[in-house]
Amino acid sequence: MQKKFRPLLFLFAALVLSTIVVVALLKVGEESSVSAESTPTFPIRGPVQVVRFALYDIGIYPQEARAKPGMITIAIEDLSGNSSGLSIERVEAASRVPAGVVSKTTNGLRSRTELFLPEGRYEVSDVTRPDNRALLLVEP
Repeated sequence: MQKKFRPLLFLFAALVLSTIVVVALLKVGEESSVSAESTPTFPIRGPVQVVRFALYDIGIYPQEARAKPGMITIAIEDLSGNSSGLSIERVEAASRVPAGVVSKTTNGLRSRTELFLPEGRYEVSDVTRPDNRALLLVEP
């Protein structure tokens, strides 16, 4: 008689275990949906534009660059050989708000930084030579 109930007991144990697993998975799904609602939203990743600047002793080329709002990679090539990088500031009325920095490695000639830039005018300046400036226009 015990041999008759063994398959039935095994089936019952499998049913109980599968029920526990399903309930646990449903609870995890509920927790993740709640936490997803409470997390802040960030810009959705999409195409990234690349804006290139070349740094010279006497200035930055190009003097004016354009891009659309969103993710923008600012790439630099230091042809002067001794620049520390670029500083990017948003130009607002009578003030400037820092938007980012492209830092250059000591022995490298090139560097890049990815920034999320909304619509506006941005002044790009050589960190080592602040008088060397260019303009980045972010327009739709």
